[in-house]
Amino acid sequence: MCHVPSQTHPLEDMSTNAILSHLRGLLPDVTAALTFANLIPEPIDPVIDAYLRDHLGFWRLRSAAESHVGNKRQHQEDGSFSSLNGRAFAVIDGMGGQSSGYAATKLVIEALETTFPLPNLTQERFEVPQTCPLMSAFIRANAAIMHQSEHHPYLRGQGATAAGVFIDRDHVNVVHIGDCRVYLWRQGHLEALTEDHSLINEYKKLWDNGDPKIREHAGTWEEIKTNAERYKNVVTRCLGFKDHAEAQWSRHALMAGDELLLCSDGLHDMIPDEKLATLLDTLPSGTAGRCRALMDAVLATEASDNISIILVKIPPPL
Repeated sequence: MCHVPSQTHPLEDMSTNAILSHLRGLLPDVTAALTFANLIPEPIDPVIDAYLRDHLGFWRLRSAAESHVGNKRQHQEDGSFSSLNGRAFAVIDGMGGQSSGYAATKLVIEALETTFPLPNLTQERFEVPQTCPLMSAFIRANAAIMHQSEHHPYLRGQGATAAGVFIDRDHVNVVHIGDCRVYLWRQGHLEALTEDHSLINEYKKLWDNGDPKIREHAGTWEEIKTNAERYKNVVTRCLGFKDHAEAQWSRHALMAGDELLLCSDGLHDMIPDEKLATLLDTLPSGTAGRCRALMDAVLATEASDNISIILVKIPPPL
């Protein structure tokens, strides 16, 4: 069996032909080939990039993840996931207290790991939510949390919010539940690809639609929002709450140069969208550096919650 070089043996001096030869030698052990592919340094030769995509279903997307307990919490209940083939990513925010929140997050990650153990070699498109593997993972995670809560009374009340993306060719499938978010950063414009399943967002929709029960209250929306601040973290959907996971799916076209940002509420509670757009516009190049700078920006605030961030860069060519 061919030996997979470790990170202590850099590959910078290997030629394109040598790298391709090593990849071919590792097959059909796809896991070993993917492990090796993740060690290939930037920038990637286009010939290697094409081989990885055509023969391994591996998209060498530039991605980086950061997670931090925050400035006020003592325990980490957030989590993140990146698939070995570089096409699926998710952030998870556990709920229910120290042990319960972590246990729920762990179950979601296990469901994702079960769904994405190896690359999808056919690279099929997923045009409806029922066929999207991310949706399947969320459904599996919901059932696991419900089962664990039922059989372990001390874990009752646990749950998790989550947001994930799955890249299939030139589109991104987004699945989310709760108030974890996915943003698209494209050519200097920030767009939220998810809508919070939260109590305050439900109030906002009623206000925008002119609901008389909301409008009859004195004051502007900003005043109402201030009064409802104590409910800002109350979610209306989460994994582990109902037998049926009410996750939401959407599908969006991608362009070369796009950047996807996945985050828990620990980021967007501290940094509003307008400031986030300014940050993304001024951060240095390099996905890892940008991700670290975003985390530093959150930690410079009150940072009262756990924070999880994933940045995914869509390189040319698609």
